[in-house]
Amino acid sequence: MSEPGGDSRLTGRQFLAKGCAAALATLLGLPTATACSHTSETPEPKRIIRTPAPSELREAMRYRRLDDGQVQCQICFRQCIVSGGQLGFCHSRKNMGGSYYSLIYGRPCALQVDPIEKEPVFHVLPGCTIFCVGTASCNSRCKFCQNWHMSQRTLWETNNYRAGPCEVVEQAKASGCTGISFTHNEPTVFHEYMYDIVCLAKDQGLRTVCHTNGTMSAAACCNCSSEWMPSL
Repeated sequence: MSEPGGDSRLTGRQFLAKGCAAALATLLGLPTATACSHTSETPEPKRIIRTPAPSELREAMRYRRLDDGQVQCQICFRQCIVSGGQLGFCHSRKNMGGSYYSLIYGRPCALQVDPIEKEPVFHVLPGCTIFCVGTASCNSRCKFCQNWHMSQRTLWETNNYRAGPCEVVEQAKASGCTGISFTHNEPTVFHEYMYDIVCLAKDQGLRTVCHTNGTMSAAACCNCSSEWMPSL
């Protein structure tokens, strides 16, 4: 799948403007189609975002190289086979010259402090706060997702921060949080980012929570369990 270049759907402001124009045209007896087709706003240009060079990205932890420059992702159950220059199902990983890279490493679109009770945990550090981290995209397409504005969007459609693992851990500690939660979207799609944060968090005495749909591959899960379990 190629990188998206933009979105042709109406914005909320454009929708209201067209709706009001249509209603006014109806009251005045004007042709509705003419009123709806007219707008004083010029179309927004498609957003073209440069894909960073491989040297600026984090190579995926689990994938295998195939023939003809293809790769097979081994992070989640989908096991995507991705051709050169294309994206995986989650839109967060790209085959660049036969190597697979995470495009959303260090680019979260959500960094916030929440009470731990908002997480799906029971009797874990009650009354404490937790630092929540989320990115764009997901490996599912649930139509009922309450965080659809993140999980069902690509990194080209969200406002992203620049925050490496060290910055996340430092912000969590500065905010007085007892732990870090990987939530809002499926953490499996930012597996490498989560892994590096967990390693640093454990050294700083912070707990971690992975709010997941459970679709991480068994191999990826086993690979991480020895590093993660002491801090979960």
